[in-house]
Amino acid sequence: MTNTINSHQNLNVKNITSLFEEVQNRYINKLISIDEKKITTNERNKQKIVIYESYVKDLSTQTRLLLQSLEELEKEAKQRVGLLENKLKKANASLQHYHSLSDLNKTTNNFETEKWKLVHETLDLKQDLDSLTSFINIAKRTGKWDTDRLQLKTLPLDSIFGITKDDTHISNPLHKEIQYRDERIQVLQAEIEYLRKMQNDLSKQTLNLNSSTSENELKGQNIILTKKVDDLRSKFAEECQKAETYKMDIRLKSNQLKELQQELNLKKTYYEGHINDLSTKLKTISDRHQETTTILNNELAVKNQQVEQLTQQIEQVINEKISFENERNDLERQCRVKDSMTADLESQIRNLERQLIVNNHLIIPIESTVSKIDYEKLDQELNLTRKRLDGIMTEIKTKDALNSKLEQDLHLLKIFHDEQLEQHIQIAASDVEQLRTEIRTLKNLCEEKADE
Repeated sequence: MTNTINSHQNLNVKNITSLFEEVQNRYINKLISIDEKKITTNERNKQKIVIYESYVKDLSTQTRLLLQSLEELEKEAKQRVGLLENKLKKANASLQHYHSLSDLNKTTNNFETEKWKLVHETLDLKQDLDSLTSFINIAKRTGKWDTDRLQLKTLPLDSIFGITKDDTHISNPLHKEIQYRDERIQVLQAEIEYLRKMQNDLSKQTLNLNSSTSENELKGQNIILTKKVDDLRSKFAEECQKAETYKMDIRLKSNQLKELQQELNLKKTYYEGHINDLSTKLKTISDRHQETTTILNNELAVKNQQVEQLTQQIEQVINEKISFENERNDLERQCRVKDSMTADLESQIRNLERQLIVNNHLIIPIESTVSKIDYEKLDQELNLTRKRLDGIMTEIKTKDALNSKLEQDLHLLKIFHDEQLEQHIQIAASDVEQLRTEIRTLKNLCEEKADE
């Protein structure tokens, strides 16, 4: 019966292990499918965080189910045959839950892999930030955006210029407008020089004109030329003012670009520090979990040896008890047979004595008859049997005391196992909660970065 119970327990352990592996493989396949999708890094990180949160929730649910199944197994074990088998079964059932350590190790390895991926993505982001910095500096020097030399690893050019296109659309027309104004100014200056030359030529010609040209006409021409010169000068002043306005706008845009660059550097420093802090925390949690796992594995090996020794002792005591009980039953049966034979002989002796007394005959000594000899032999055998029975009863009491002691030791061992299991579950729950907090923090950071 003990072998049957052990086989059922092994079957349950295999089913639980296969279930854990199936759940883990399902989440690994989900992560692989996300990596194969053609989506942005932020979207990929968000989907991975959602999968990690779901995986942590499944682990918590499985832990609760394991605890519930442990309670049900303990209740069912109490209804089994024999108190010693029940205690041993509950101890084995409690040891089954240590197999969840392998699943926690796999989860830790997955988080470690994800951490290295985040580190590589951070390095790519650093390189992209350096490329953008040099790109902005070149744009400041040359006054134009040279996108052909800009190469990014983590972000496409459209996502960058989707934000800065407004600035480029503003700065490029400004440069064109300034260039146009400069050309207009040069044209107006050339016209002014041309008009001055014409005015000088006209003044010279007026000196050589005959009396047919009246002074009134000359004055009218001079007034017209003066108005044209004044108009050209006012236009020139307006164009200069517009040019100054455009230059001021360019300086403002340059200052805005500098501020954006400084803000980008600050955010870059902040995210790098935060990622380093998260990496340090994750490494600390992994090291602590690994140390706890090693300690628990060592304690588990020692407790398994103790349980095996106690199990062997219990089986030996049970076998001895069964043999003693069988021998006691045989002796009791022999005693009952001999007691019945003794009672028959005593009844016959009493009948013979009564007959002798009634018939006034002498009582024949019983010692000289064969029946008396048989009676003494039976009496001696009965005494020996009773002594042997007393010795067997003493040994049975000794074995019962030893059984009680072994049961008490097994009970204490079970209590110790339960305490160790509860402590391990609490540590695992705290680690899971801390990992959830870190995942929520990373998720918030990704959302803030996506919003920016």
